[in-house]
Amino acid sequence: MKYILVGFLLLSSLSLAATPYYQVTGVADNDTLSVRHSASASSKKVGVLMPYDTGIILKRCEKHGSSTWCQIDFLPDDIMFFERGGNFGDHSWVNKKYLKPAHNILFSYGIEYNQNHNIFRVVGVRANDTLNVRQHPRNSAKKIGELKHNDFGIVAAKCQKIKRSAWCYVAYDYTMGWASGPGSTKVPYAKLGWVNMRYLKPDPTVKNRRLPGMTFPGEAY
Repeated sequence: MKYILVGFLLLSSLSLAATPYYQVTGVADNDTLSVRHSASASSKKVGVLMPYDTGIILKRCEKHGSSTWCQIDFLPDDIMFFERGGNFGDHSWVNKKYLKPAHNILFSYGIEYNQNHNIFRVVGVRANDTLNVRQHPRNSAKKIGELKHNDFGIVAAKCQKIKRSAWCYVAYDYTMGWASGPGSTKVPYAKLGWVNMRYLKPDPTVKNRRLPGMTFPGEAY
């Protein structure tokens, strides 16, 4: 299993109700939504959004012909979250017809990590069974790992409703490894993937024993 570097971020609390967030719509499960350098379908493609991307913020929108294009940003915990394959910056325009108000966010890292509200444990898995970790949030997606019966200390980022199921993007199996570059030092690494939320519940046992202060990596940034 490939291990991915987990960075340290300090994030403040936010209210999901305070900002109108959007999610991708009208994109097939096996397709992606192009993000353009400017507000035009002929503009250079700078990245993609996955069909399950959510927590998108519209910075400004412009009408061009029959289409409306919006410059986008993301929830604070989403800056380094999905496999988008691009470095958008200020050049991140999407056709608004593929965006709709997001009502699918069930849990976000916007709740401060130091309150241990985003730490979960496995439930509903038999002692002789395991919970599959998927590459994408659907049961047909490639299996990339597994969690054991009663596994704990699982850190979840954005949990969301996708069709009839709820999924969380999780970090688990922490180890310490050497970071690359000058002045190398040991840093925390973790395995990452999607888990069906029905098999996770908040873990109250960690209130008095803190886990490492980590969050999710910039997979595509």
